[in-house]
Amino acid sequence: MPLHQDVLENYFLHVKSKSERNEAIKKAYEDGYSKSDVARNCSLSVAGVSKILKS
Repeated sequence: MPLHQDVLENYFLHVKSKSERNEAIKKAYEDGYSKSDVARNCSLSVAGVSKILKS
């Protein structure tokens, strides 16, 4: 587990809906987390994360 994993999880602490989750995914990616790290944290595929980032 990477050292920054706990910080990545903090992006998703207060998420209550898919739209909030998607915004948190975009923010984490913009802040430098990889699609793979975000996908693993959200139990999504990398392709799913890519689709969210394009929306």
